[in-house]
Amino acid sequence: MSILKYNSTAISPTPVVVIDRQAVGQPDGAFQGIRETWRITGEVLGDSAGAVASAYAALDALFASPHHDLVLYADDGTTVRHQLLQSECLHGVKISKPFAYPKGEGAELATLRSWNVEISGVKLLAGAASGTAWGEYTTTLSVDAQGQTRIVVAGVYHGAGAAAAATARKLAGLMVESEETRTNADTAEVSFSYQYIDAANSRGVISFSETVSIESAIDEVVFRKPLGLGNPIKQTTTRSTAHATQSGQAVGRGAYPTVPSPIWSGDLVRRPRITRSSPRFTKDGQYTEFPVQWDYEFEFVSTPSSTYPSYP
Repeated sequence: MSILKYNSTAISPTPVVVIDRQAVGQPDGAFQGIRETWRITGEVLGDSAGAVASAYAALDALFASPHHDLVLYADDGTTVRHQLLQSECLHGVKISKPFAYPKGEGAELATLRSWNVEISGVKLLAGAASGTAWGEYTTTLSVDAQGQTRIVVAGVYHGAGAAAAATARKLAGLMVESEETRTNADTAEVSFSYQYIDAANSRGVISFSETVSIESAIDEVVFRKPLGLGNPIKQTTTRSTAHATQSGQAVGRGAYPTVPSPIWSGDLVRRPRITRSSPRFTKDGQYTEFPVQWDYEFEFVSTPSSTYPSYP
């Protein structure tokens, strides 16, 4: 009969041990290690409930501590069949699924107690660097309704080199919208999401809106009231002047957009109002979203012909 030891402590009776192996390595290169997972299922036995409780409590305490050698020996107690050694595993031996009790029916807690635990570690292949990392990432490119090209790089890396591998996925030469990373120190796992704006391949004007309003000239009238009763008398006095306004706003991606010229430059009745506001400051020290507003007022002797707003 085989003998299983964890942290040099023999597990009796010997549980069922299933060993699963998964190759791991650089996402864009060769495999550099093996993730080995031991799924262990067993029972503790006793002639009384107290003896059973004492036995499974001892196992629970034993498997509560990671970073110990796990070895399966032949029945001679010397010949090694399989082993997961702390010194041979990247980041050591881990308790990947805590000690648990999967059953509760029948003689459970009376004369026996079923239990299971999962232990794993990553063994580096010969010649693999200790700073290796493995995982995956995706790059997504999208264009929104404003013509903005956005690039998102997101993924997760594992291993001692996870932080360096995640940093290497950052893109240069683009406007940084956000760069976020989350690190799990216990598992050496780094998840990341980087979001960029590709200004060079985005539309220069993010938004543009202009309104032209014309107030037509009409005949002005007065009503005179006669003495001694009678209806008021409507009299035309003169024709009013026509008025128009031209106003709008726009937002540029990398600079202030060009402001449209007055449609009727010779009929301005007030100084043009052009207002530029501060752009948005991005995380990487650049500027974007440059807003500008304009407002023109005109007056005419007669109603001008219909004119349409401008567009970028």
